[in-house]
Amino acid sequence: MFATRYLHYLDQQGLSVWAWQAGQLLCLARFAEGDSAYGVPAFADWIGRHRNGIHHVLLDLPSEGYHVEQIPPVSGSDRKALIARRQMQQFFGTPYATSMSLGRSVDGRRDERVLMLALTHPPVLEPWLQCLRDAEARLARISTASLLTRQILAGLQPDSTNGLILSLSASGIRQTYFEQGSLRFSRLSPAPDGPLLSWGEACLHEAQKTAQYLTAQRWTTRNARLPVWLLVRREDFARLAEQISAISKLNSQLDFRLAGLDAIARQVGIRRNFADSDCAPLLIHLALREKGPAQLAPPADRRFFQLWRIRNAIAAAGACLGFGFALTALASFRETQHMVLEDQRLHAEMQADQVRYQQLLASLPEQPINLEALQGIVASHTRLINQPQPSAALLHISRALDEFPDIRLQTLGWQTDSPDTGERKTGAPPSRLFTLDASLPEDLVDARTATARIHAFAATLKRYTAAEIAGLKMPFDSESDKTLRSDLVAQKSRASFQVRLRLAEGPP
Repeated sequence: MFATRYLHYLDQQGLSVWAWQAGQLLCLARFAEGDSAYGVPAFADWIGRHRNGIHHVLLDLPSEGYHVEQIPPVSGSDRKALIARRQMQQFFGTPYATSMSLGRSVDGRRDERVLMLALTHPPVLEPWLQCLRDAEARLARISTASLLTRQILAGLQPDSTNGLILSLSASGIRQTYFEQGSLRFSRLSPAPDGPLLSWGEACLHEAQKTAQYLTAQRWTTRNARLPVWLLVRREDFARLAEQISAISKLNSQLDFRLAGLDAIARQVGIRRNFADSDCAPLLIHLALREKGPAQLAPPADRRFFQLWRIRNAIAAAGACLGFGFALTALASFRETQHMVLEDQRLHAEMQADQVRYQQLLASLPEQPINLEALQGIVASHTRLINQPQPSAALLHISRALDEFPDIRLQTLGWQTDSPDTGERKTGAPPSRLFTLDASLPEDLVDARTATARIHAFAATLKRYTAAEIAGLKMPFDSESDKTLRSDLVAQKSRASFQVRLRLAEGPP
């Protein structure tokens, strides 16, 4: 998933390979164009041994073209197609091109201003790039020194939105013009003879040429002062500024200022001490950190890098899913363990309660009946206690008995008349069923007289209690197909009969 990042710095002297090792940016190899021993073939062998790394290419060449186009306010695929067509028209014959938005116009239909940048002489890059293609190396991007202006401006923090940055390197003197905080133009002039500290006069002449070009293009006005930031070490600025002021002849258009190389490096997070004012190490640092969309590599050359990114994304997604599943499994395992411990605790408490229950039962005196029968009796008693007492009905029954002193009440029972007994129709209001067992006097031996006496008693009960006569049980067979005879009631004891009353339940 992780791969070493290599930066290939290509200038007019050849190609050098840089990478981070032990926390330092080191030059790993140098290859000179046209040298059979240390040229393109040697670079091809080196790439074959390091094809699994991530490769960045930084160009510091004079063959760069810049052009600003105004395109209609479109977006999406239409914008990409329009920009690609304009690039083909402006930079025909080179696949190494990119574009940057400079914002919209303030008037008219607000067309978008787009800066198009391209490598105008591809043969200088093709041999090196072909080695990367043959090795199927992962080419991440192709940048130019001018594309790093955004990072330089972030460390420079200029007090003007327009200006010129002069940087020195073995490739020469690069003049980069920025407008409204964005790259607008850049040119690389050949390196003069002598050490960097003697380039003051050359810096002045090249800056004057660039200023004249900017004025001719009407990007600046003729009398306006142009800020020029000289990107050098603070220790070298005084000597270069002295050379510039000695030959400037009071040139009032250019305003040279110091852009400290060490200060800019610290501002962008680079910890490095520079031995001289060569800006190449700073550019290499910035190129390895560059992540913007503007780069010159065609999609076909970045194919293996994109495949590597997709594979890494899939692997990272799988790792995240696996980690998530592992966390879920761990949470489920911990929850299961907690439930097992809780179950064991509850089981132990149940066993302890059972032991205490058995000990409590053993301490109680022995009952004459078993527990189930006693529980049934207690439940029946509870139901009886909770039932409303039929005080009013009993009072009415007693009044009816007072009118028949010759009838002796033997037993009186009552119960709630529920639908389950079949005594009452479904849907009828609840009622209470009274059963009276009574006996006639001993001297009443005539069946007809006994029947009349019993019916009179039942009618009196109905009158006092407003109840329904649910049934009468005579002391003799009173069916219609049989004849009443006096000898049927001639008994030595009192003749018994039964009356059943049904009273609707209500408040006592």
